[in-house]
Amino acid sequence: MSMDFKLITPERIVAEGQTEMIIAPGNDGELGVLSFHTPILSTLKAGKIQIKQNGNYKEFDIDKGFIEVSENKANILTHRAVEVV
Repeated sequence: MSMDFKLITPERIVAEGQTEMIIAPGNDGELGVLSFHTPILSTLKAGKIQIKQNGNYKEFDIDKGFIEVSENKANILTHRAVEVV
């Protein structure tokens, strides 16, 4: 199963599509989000976020921000996001 996601900075949408899982650096520890996760709104600290697509992970360095999950969608809002290659 998968869910829609967007990784958004003030300048642009850095990444979007379907994901199987998101691992994000929450202020109180790592936050794992799967399909049909309970709705949440949480702050994020600067660190690495992992997006699992088709069994593979994409990793992004992010600044502090927020994650909102509802109705099988996740929006990640941050000031900066750079894909780690």
